[in-house]
Amino acid sequence: MEGEDIFKMNGLKRAKKISYLPQFYEADVPFTVYEMVELGFFPYERIKREEVEKILEFMGIIDLRNKKFSELSGGQKQKVLLARSFAQNPQVFLFDEPSLHLDFENTIFIFELLKREIKKNSKNLIFVLHDLNLALKFSDYVLIMTKEGKGIFLDKKEVSNLLPLIKENLNVNISAFNIEGENFFVFKV
Repeated sequence: MEGEDIFKMNGLKRAKKISYLPQFYEADVPFTVYEMVELGFFPYERIKREEVEKILEFMGIIDLRNKKFSELSGGQKQKVLLARSFAQNPQVFLFDEPSLHLDFENTIFIFELLKREIKKNSKNLIFVLHDLNLALKFSDYVLIMTKEGKGIFLDKKEVSNLLPLIKENLNVNISAFNIEGENFFVFKV
């Protein structure tokens, strides 16, 4: 990253560059929501209460600030972990299924927020999604994995090339539709 091997960086330096959100976060920690978000500032050795509060407000979880993380629903935990990633303020966000545990409304809220903030702050977001329609809606590029484990990198504008790739590599019966200029895929059972 920027000419430096991320695997040779110390943890604090790497944390300033990359934020990773795993698919599952199993830790049963005794922290409050506020403290969990506060951890995102750790690489910078500075914590300002107003910055934590701003992120909690920004993510729509300010009312949860004093609740124990372990007492939250899966969707609430996911929003807290996303807030912690924002607090970390890295150049690259690596998210594995960031919409896991989120209802439809919060999924759209999170992805619209991510897309807006990533562009506004010139950040990079790499995420793994199994929802092809969501991936196409909120990404600029798509990487499809083949049966052989190779990646095919496509610009979202090349979506017409996706249909045969999906049929060939995912062994599914699928149709594509264009509604108001947006492409959607429907899997047939």
